[in-house]
Amino acid sequence: MDATSAFGPGGILESSRTFQGWVRRRDVASPEGTADKEVGLGDFSRPFGTRASGFSLIEMLVVIGVIGILSSLIFPITKAVSRNRIKSRTRAELEQVVTGIEIYHSKRGQYPPDNHYPNGAVNPYVNQLYYELAGTTNSNGDHYQTIDGRMSWATAAAIHSVLSPGFAPSAGVSGFANSRAGGSVEEGSTVINCLKGTLRSDQIASIGNPLSLNVLVGSVPLPPGLPLKQWPNLPPNPTPYPGSAQIVVNSPTAPWYCAWRYNSSSPTNNPGTYDLWIDVIIDGKTNRFSNWSHNPVIVGTP
Repeated sequence: MDATSAFGPGGILESSRTFQGWVRRRDVASPEGTADKEVGLGDFSRPFGTRASGFSLIEMLVVIGVIGILSSLIFPITKAVSRNRIKSRTRAELEQVVTGIEIYHSKRGQYPPDNHYPNGAVNPYVNQLYYELAGTTNSNGDHYQTIDGRMSWATAAAIHSVLSPGFAPSAGVSGFANSRAGGSVEEGSTVINCLKGTLRSDQIASIGNPLSLNVLVGSVPLPPGLPLKQWPNLPPNPTPYPGSAQIVVNSPTAPWYCAWRYNSSSPTNNPGTYDLWIDVIIDGKTNRFSNWSHNPVIVGTP
């Protein structure tokens, strides 16, 4: 056997060059004929010069960096969209209440009465606006119910304790102005539903025990975790915000909602008509929506 047959074409050993180098060899001169022989450097299936599948460390770092950049761009946009949605919703609810008040004025020739403190000053935080706009019936001078039947009975004693002295008989007012008698004499001979069934369930809440007065609220809840306080000259139940109310009363986990504030006796921003406003906390800032400003105003105090 000469060198040519040993190493040349048709010789003893011929090598197939794969990724692992000269590892897999074809022995063409064996007695058994052509056969493969493994040399123990491992078995690799990739041809020589090709790359492994998957990402390299540098590629992974680049992908992570791109994701971080996209996240930093998307999160502010998402928060801005959420803020705009809250603002648009509150503006729509403002217009809804304003429309109800204007219907009331056109039908009855006056704006709905507001509430007062014992000293005669306007108490805008707790008011009877919901009952006046929805219209009520009175049963035996003791209970009130909205004419659409949506809300349960509210006792006259509870209402008088909150809406005094303007609501009390001693002030010459025997009850709600927009009310119909049901066995007793009421001021109004006719009753009008100025809300036309437009309110959602999350726009009516109660100031809670021991009182049962229902109030109009904004549907955007107050941030959770606000401490409960007893606010001066307000009903004797701690709340996280002046005049705030709950849909599920006296629940430690139920959200709180800010009530609409209303002043028709001595409005300072709309003389001769009424002031209507509400506070909504967005991203830790108190935004005041009102009927005297198209855009909400950031305020520092309730």
